[in-house]
Amino acid sequence: MAFIVPKDRILLYDEMYNKGPELIENIPRGIATIAGVLNNIERGMISIIDTSSDPSVSGRLNSGGTGFMMLDISGEGALSFVSSYVLNSIMKYNEDCLFLEIAKGGNTLTPADVIEGKKNAIGIINAASNPAVFTCYYDTSNTMVCDNPGGMPVTCYDAAGVIAGYLSSQSEQEKLYDGICKSWGFDSPLAIFQCKNLVESTIRNIGFTTFSYDPRQYFYMQAVLNEVLADQIRTGNAPGVVSTLGSRDTGSSFLGAIIHANTWIPVIKASLSALAVSITPFVLLFAATPLIGRALSLLAGMFIWLTTWGLLMF
Repeated sequence: MAFIVPKDRILLYDEMYNKGPELIENIPRGIATIAGVLNNIERGMISIIDTSSDPSVSGRLNSGGTGFMMLDISGEGALSFVSSYVLNSIMKYNEDCLFLEIAKGGNTLTPADVIEGKKNAIGIINAASNPAVFTCYYDTSNTMVCDNPGGMPVTCYDAAGVIAGYLSSQSEQEKLYDGICKSWGFDSPLAIFQCKNLVESTIRNIGFTTFSYDPRQYFYMQAVLNEVLADQIRTGNAPGVVSTLGSRDTGSSFLGAIIHANTWIPVIKASLSALAVSITPFVLLFAATPLIGRALSLLAGMFIWLTTWGLLMF
């Protein structure tokens, strides 16, 4: 009863998502004590690891590789953060200009330029800007534009300049990063600011610092063009280049499985931690019996295992 009847309170604060502090009251003292001791042990070990690592990369603010997972925008809902007129313009350009240029062969634009990132997004768009090929683009009201103000048809050269402007738009970049951050639980202005710093530092750690573009802008351009291309390949709207670019999906599917695993594994750990804490008072009932040794061994084993799990997820 000493573990259940007296009440205590716990103060929660999420350092990575910058949420809290939140006070939870009327928790049985035994449960609060166990949770507090485990938390102190885990935080102490994490602090040792964090302070002994590269000071420019905070493990506390990138727990579980969150920054890297946020940068994988492939999959459900990712492109919903980008304006439809941007996506429609790129899709139309790819169909009329980019795929044609790749199919022509030669050194102007090769599949390797697209797959291996040998050219940045603007470079790929410009490489397909043939002034002799006609196309259309979408304006900011998502209306298709096929003629220039002078009445001349829009060419790939004209559309390339428009799309390059879309990909360089600061407001479009912020819309994407705001959407990514909110989808990962960074829902307050301060948390979103911290999230964007995390994204930028992760991009720099990957190595996107050798280009003339801002790291966040560079990643935005590459990611949007890459995902539009991948979507066209998946839906079969990339004639002539599907066999060349299709292998890209295999790696994406494998990476997606890893990322999804990293979202539900913490939920399993939290559920098992709650189970371990909740059965502790009942296991301690055996303290007055000859089974006290086995009971204490069971509790010690459970909590050592859960604490070690928390350190490995850091």
